[in-house]
Amino acid sequence: MHDAKGVDRGADAQAQLLLRERLVMLGQLTATVSHELRNPLSVIHNAVYYLRRRLAGENCLDVKSGEYLDIIESELTASNRIIDDLLSASRIQPPEYQQVDLERLLQKVLSDIALPPRIEWCYRPAQASFTLNTDPQLLCQVLRNLLVNAVQAISGEGKILLRVRVSGRGVDLQLSDSGEGISGDDSARLFEPLFTTKPKGNGLGLWIARDMVRRLGGELSLVAGELNGACFRIQLPCGDGGMI
Repeated sequence: MHDAKGVDRGADAQAQLLLRERLVMLGQLTATVSHELRNPLSVIHNAVYYLRRRLAGENCLDVKSGEYLDIIESELTASNRIIDDLLSASRIQPPEYQQVDLERLLQKVLSDIALPPRIEWCYRPAQASFTLNTDPQLLCQVLRNLLVNAVQAISGEGKILLRVRVSGRGVDLQLSDSGEGISGDDSARLFEPLFTTKPKGNGLGLWIARDMVRRLGGELSLVAGELNGACFRIQLPCGDGGMI
């Protein structure tokens, strides 16, 4: 008689081994690939900047040309974000803690994302004042990844809601969107590295985001939200290091 549990454990171990091998290969390729890609992307960015100023100065920047330059800049931003994700996946640095103004940090993230007009942004701040001692760069990247996912999940008009709560134990951020949501089968694997439901996704964003939150002493999870789409919960410690 076959031991079904033993077979399952063996299959799981084999899958984990293959995953580790893929991540090792990813780490070995990241430094070289990122360097090789950064240089041409920088050249393209400078060329777009020059063309935009030159055409505008000569009054030759028509609407169609401006739209194509905007598309190029948007794709450059997306490409650089993929490189950042690859670098974050292969390089672990200790957090650099400092006192963070959450609302000011959110303004920076939103300026980086530039939400499309079709999406309504709703922010519900915490009722009580609090001190957040965290790494602003890590938290920025986490929120940026989650916001990009939320925008991509919404087809047509929609809404993104960020609600913040605070207690003596920590800060609780819940980011909800009005997209189609995540199926039960996908939710079980959502934070696995290299798993993605997007045709052009790299499967690193949520895995990196959870890793970053955990490095900050917190937790990232998928929960039921106030809107009909996905909702991600970020739990972070306050100054005393406690958790909600």
